[in-house]
Amino acid sequence: MANGNLNVSDIGDKLKFLREERRLSMRELASQSGVSASLISKIEAGKVSPTVMSLQKLLESMNVDLFKFFIEETDINPTDQIVFKKSSMISTKDAEHTWYYAFPKHPDIKAELLYEEYQPHTKIVEKESHKGDIIGYVVSGELTLKVNGKGTFKVQAGDAFYIKTGQPHTARNDGDTVLTLVSTRLMG
Repeated sequence: MANGNLNVSDIGDKLKFLREERRLSMRELASQSGVSASLISKIEAGKVSPTVMSLQKLLESMNVDLFKFFIEETDINPTDQIVFKKSSMISTKDAEHTWYYAFPKHPDIKAELLYEEYQPHTKIVEKESHKGDIIGYVVSGELTLKVNGKGTFKVQAGDAFYIKTGQPHTARNDGDTVLTLVSTRLMG
């Protein structure tokens, strides 16, 4: 993550604070998020770094936005900006993925725009679903997209995709080159 870099220990401490603030046991959080209690324990102890998807599941189950988890609040209204420089974008990264959040989180911004990079032969594949429709465009490489009840799709460079709110899916890069894509989550 860029801009406010949190190390593994900081992530664990912040996650534990949020869990305890909500008076949740590790087992209760595990049940709500679908992340095992043993993994939560290791994350909170700073022994392991969570994948972005695991962290997102944990935070969403506590009604905490992933973006807000990594930033400090400011009084600047981003809707007064026209250009958002890459150097000011929040990014999250695990061993195989990098996500750049183009816009800061704000109630008046009704979409989340991401630039994503998947390393070749992605091994970490987690089922995800979102609280908003997802639209995307593959810039380079080939995305393997598995959508529950719909099938597995190969989305090539120049192709776009659309996933409805709450539709469980997995995304990975089975190819030999870095996969890059742009995606947007539409929020009501």
